[in-house]
Amino acid sequence: MLGAVFIYTLLALCCGVGLFRPHWALLGYYGFSTLVPTYNWRWSLSQDAGFQKYLAAACLIGFLVGGLRGNQIKGVSLFACCSLVAYLGLSYISYFMSVNPRDSAWFLSFMWKIVLMAVVGVALLDRPGRLTALVWVFVLAQGYNALRINEDYFRTGIAWYALRGWAYQDNNIYSMLTMPAAGCSLGLMVGGTRTWQRLLAGGIFTLQMHEVMLLASRGAMLGGIAMGAFCFLLIPKTKYSLLAAAAVVTAAALLAGPSVTREFASSFESGEDLDSSADSRFKLWEAGWNITLDYPLLGVGPNAGRRLVPRYYAGGLDTTNKSLHNIIFDISTGSGVPATFAYYSFFIAPWLALLRIWIRGRQVLPSWARVSTLAYLCGLVGYFVSGMFATSPLIETPYGLGALGCAAVLVIRRHLRQLDSAADGIGGGKVDAGTVNDLPTAAA
Repeated sequence: MLGAVFIYTLLALCCGVGLFRPHWALLGYYGFSTLVPTYNWRWSLSQDAGFQKYLAAACLIGFLVGGLRGNQIKGVSLFACCSLVAYLGLSYISYFMSVNPRDSAWFLSFMWKIVLMAVVGVALLDRPGRLTALVWVFVLAQGYNALRINEDYFRTGIAWYALRGWAYQDNNIYSMLTMPAAGCSLGLMVGGTRTWQRLLAGGIFTLQMHEVMLLASRGAMLGGIAMGAFCFLLIPKTKYSLLAAAAVVTAAALLAGPSVTREFASSFESGEDLDSSADSRFKLWEAGWNITLDYPLLGVGPNAGRRLVPRYYAGGLDTTNKSLHNIIFDISTGSGVPATFAYYSFFIAPWLALLRIWIRGRQVLPSWARVSTLAYLCGLVGYFVSGMFATSPLIETPYGLGALGCAAVLVIRRHLRQLDSAADGIGGGKVDAGTVNDLPTAAA
């Protein structure tokens, strides 16, 4: 009952304030999509409560009434947003030729809302505090789920959710969903300046990685390793960073029991030693590749590629519907190769821009910029690697992370321009490196 009271109070607060400050409703939207209240408090909340539609409505109304104030979307971020819209447009065109219009219509009924909120998010995340707030929303919302999964394991001694899944998703998809939030935890742990925030983020990151182990998702384990290794490459090798890396490796070694070690090691077996699950993955990828070759331009309809998998699967399958377990082939078979490039451009364009900013000027970046940049750079690596072994283009956390990345490019570049102007004596005085709250935010 207390959970329901908390959720409805939070909903009212985010919607009410969101009518005047739409970024509150945006934060609530991504917070609720990550927390999944109807699952965590399923005994006291209606399963068709539809919290997100109220938050999205409040966000859009506030954005419109406020005169569309926010970031002036341009450059790399504009290209990324246009790419995501292009992906949606190509998916709609593909829908008219779908081999299963019902599956495609169901998919698009969610996808257009996801795209809309991501683009609006790029506009509304126009200040450092808002970027940091979204990072914390992902960390705390997903961290609660990670805590619940860990709590159940330590209470019962059985990793039930490896079989049952979590939050209406199977173990692989939920583990993939965790990667963007885990990247945000890494960003706070490494880029933050306050000790308590670093410790909290580090503790949540540990829970998230142990959750992935408990869910027995080999793809997400690989994603977590890739994410951590990439983060270590990016950061300066200071005493703190080396100690933090050693602590993470030690914690992973202690938490990974024999069953986790065997599960992960099976990913690298070959030939006769390859287990049926891994062998099936390779055959599914082969099927996805062949479907893509046969329908390269527009695919066979969004979310409909799974209907052709049994026909293309080596040896055949005794089913009419099989997921490809790979996000690249899921999109290429469904909406075509051009749509796949458009989809990935939304994520990769700001990733490359932020990587360039980090390499060239990480020494002058304030804490909020370091946190946002590391969260995006690391979170996306984890998501893409884990997405090679599971797929669900409808999970929201990657798009929220994408909005964070696009907005971060705009806000950080604006901040750096102000620093350059101040250094040249044009900015009217010294600019505080930690804030751009005084900068204009009206959209053109």
